[in-house]
Amino acid sequence: MSSPEKSPLQHAMTDGEDFELIFAVDPETAARISKDGELPVALTDIGEFLEGTGIYARQVDGGRSEIDPSGYVH
Repeated sequence: MSSPEKSPLQHAMTDGEDFELIFAVDPETAARISKDGELPVALTDIGEFLEGTGIYARQVDGGRSEIDPSGYVH
């Protein structure tokens, strides 16, 4: 059940029981895999690694905003 005090982004970033496979490749490999259909599943670009520390969300205008790490603590 959704919590009214959490935004949809907060739910997506912190709720549990959501499982997906995630992997990282360089941009050229990602473009080749997506274009050539080398994988039998759809790929979704969810971000990039940048120098430094922190977690950021991309904004529609191209900017970024920092996200506080949160979620389930095992």
